Amino acid sequence: MEYEVVLGGGDLMITVIYGKGFTKRLLNIPINSISELGEYDDAAYKSVSKLSLQKNYICMSSLSAPDIYYAVFDEGKDRCILYFDAPERAIEILKKQNSAAFRRGQMNK
Repeated sequence: MEYEVVLGGGDLMITVIYGKGFTKRLLNIPINSISELGEYDDAAYKSVSKLSLQKNYICMSSLSAPDIYYAVFDEGKDRCILYFDAPERAIEILKKQNSAAFRRGQMNK
């Protein structure tokens, strides 16, 4: 199973690729609705562990991916977190479209 991250129309879309051409849209999150976004590191872990989260979406190619990011957002009445890896270009676009959501001190690449 693989995940595809697509940015378009102001949305962050995550699609699951199951193989043999079968795909399923998992998430479609308006980028401006993301309340916190950044590289998932020790500081992010401490921040996220204090939140009351109802849903976790783990959408990474592998646990050994070099750069894992996270996004906190609301889905209806639920507060959710998305863990994902994405190309640097996608992260730069997310940063430009919702710079207020990035954790201070992160994404200084």
